[in-house]
Amino acid sequence: KVPMPDDIGAISVAHINQYIIVIPVQTTGIKGRFYWIEPGETSVDALNFATAERAPDPIHQVVVFSDMFWLCGASTTEPWITSGDPTAPMQRFQGILYDRGSWEGTAIKVKDSMIICDADGAVFQIKGGLKRLSRPDIEEQIRDAIRTQIIG
Repeated sequence: KVPMPDDIGAISVAHINQYIIVIPVQTTGIKGRFYWIEPGETSVDALNFATAERAPDPIHQVVVFSDMFWLCGASTTEPWITSGDPTAPMQRFQGILYDRGSWEGTAIKVKDSMIICDADGAVFQIKGGLKRLSRPDIEEQIRDAIRTQIIG
């Protein structure tokens, strides 16, 4: 058990370059925030945090592939890197951003790519760009499943 600042819970965790990336429960005051645990440390320092920059959406999940960690939010997906700079060890990777969020818990690493399902039920692969994998009939089935989960 790793203590979190303000005793908030964690919803997603990943490992990259000896750092542990921790996504806390996304509340109004910390929407878009993530923490990291320094190499060799065993607890989250409340000052080791950054915030996803593109949109004020909550982060659902962190996924590591390639040499980046991806913050999958409700309306955007942002790649971040470990910079090696001790004053700013986590930095958003410039030049890549997808205005596609993900349905909570659906982003997965598959070899050297990531697959996400957005809130509209569309399934995309991120691998050097964004490629749609789903068909409209499958997307409708996913939307029906999402509605059933929300209502039921």
